[in-house]
Amino acid sequence: TAGPVMLNAGIAAGFADAFDGVAAGAELIAGGTSEDVLAPAPRVLAVDAPTFAAHAEALGQEMFGPATLLVRYDDEQQLLTALAEVEGSLTATLHAEPDEQPSAVLASLTERAGRVLFGGWPTGVAVTWSQHHGGPYPATTSQHTSVGATAARRFQRPVAFQDAPEWALPEALRESNPLGIPRRVDGVLTV
Repeated sequence: TAGPVMLNAGIAAGFADAFDGVAAGAELIAGGTSEDVLAPAPRVLAVDAPTFAAHAEALGQEMFGPATLLVRYDDEQQLLTALAEVEGSLTATLHAEPDEQPSAVLASLTERAGRVLFGGWPTGVAVTWSQHHGGPYPATTSQHTSVGATAARRFQRPVAFQDAPEWALPEALRESNPLGIPRRVDGVLTV
């Protein structure tokens, strides 16, 4: 199938470099080629869990584009060893049979992702109160989610005013509260 067009040449070059780095240590099991560097063909790579665990820095790098790396494992311990080498991520997905309860795998994924999905694909995020799409470093570099109702906080820079005269304060912080916004004063919510 034809690949999607990347957003720009820099992103396409970043994907190509990352893919080449991962592909150097893995087996190409599916995918085609593309003449258009801005629309690379989707590809699937594979590696066994012990190899991934031993070379996670190279094999675990993000490939922001149409590629995936499948990590094959023989038992849960191999899987947990490989997962221990995975860096922070925005999302992780757990695919399991209805009668399975892989709690150790879930615990490992929870440590590494800001959103854990069950039997689905991490697409589609919405600006809603319940949506969260963040994760531990290096997936995000702040304590805030990248989407959802509180996402705007990641663009805010807190400033504290200590012993400032009334005239120096932003209107929202003045004693008279000329904007009439709900706020906490000495820990008490005032509306």
